[in-house]
Formats: sequence, C-alpha cells, structure tokens
Amino acid sequence: MGEECEFGRISGKVEEIGLRSTRIRSTSDNTLVIVPNSYFSTANITNLSRRPNRIMKISVGLRYDTTREQLQVVLGNLRQYLADASWIGKYRARFEALGDCSLNIVVKANVLVQDKATFLEYQENFLLKIMEIVEVAGTDFAFPSQTVYLENTGKA
Repeated sequence: MGEECEFGRISGKVEEIGLRSTRIRSTSDNTLVIVPNSYFSTANITNLSRRPNRIMKISVGLRYDTTREQLQVVLGNLRQYLADASWIGKYRARFEALGDCSLNIVVKANVLVQDKATFLEYQENFLLKIMEIVEVAGTDFAFPSQTVYLENTGKA
C-alpha cells in the first residue's frame, strides 16, 4: 500500500487492499479506481515506486540553416550539462536524423529520482536549459514548414 504502480492501462497509488478488491488513486486525474483482485492474477504489474530512476527522453529539432559548427556547440553544451548534473545518471545526446523539417537531436537520460513531481521539475529545468543552449549557439528551433516552388511555363 502507498506505492505507485501500473496495472495495464491503470496507473496510480495503491490506497487499500481488501479481500475482494483493491483501491487505486489514479495519478492522471486523482480518480479512485476499484479493481477486483481477480484482475491482478493475469495483469502485468509494474511497481513504479521501486525503480531507482525515471527516464527522460526529449527530441529537439533545430532549423536547417543551423551550421555544422552551431550544431556541434549545441551537442557539446548539452553533453557537458548532462555530465555535470548530479541528478543525471547514464545519458546520451545524439544528432539522430536529418528530419523533414529539422535537424533532429535526441536526448535520453536517467533522472535519479523516483518521485514524479520532482522528475517533472528537473525535466522542466532541463528544457529551459536547452532553450538557453540553443540561443547561445546562435540558432533556433525548427517548426514544420514546406517550400513551394512555382514554375513559370509561359502559359496564361
């Protein structure tokens, strides 16, 4: 009781375990969910409270006019920030793809906290740091766009 678990599509904190049912407080909307105990005999149960960290995965799309040097500065500063952060375990920051509308960087890191609220706080601070790193490098974030070329055929 008191631990945060995932039971298939249900995710929440176990409030009470009875003879016939278990009460779970949903983490998404604070709804009380009552689950028959027979459900647990076939359900996959993940105890989220006992994991040592949470995984943060962030995709960053930079504009195509970003120079190779700017991209290397962004990657270097991201990696240095992650290496220096005491709340980050194993991490990677890689230039992963030439996307349709952007140069795509993916950051994946183990955040050394169990609590979701603390995790979200760290993630928010990291996102703000990414914004600063991109700005200092002199580039910007991409947004979906298309270029249309019109051909003049000489016909009216």
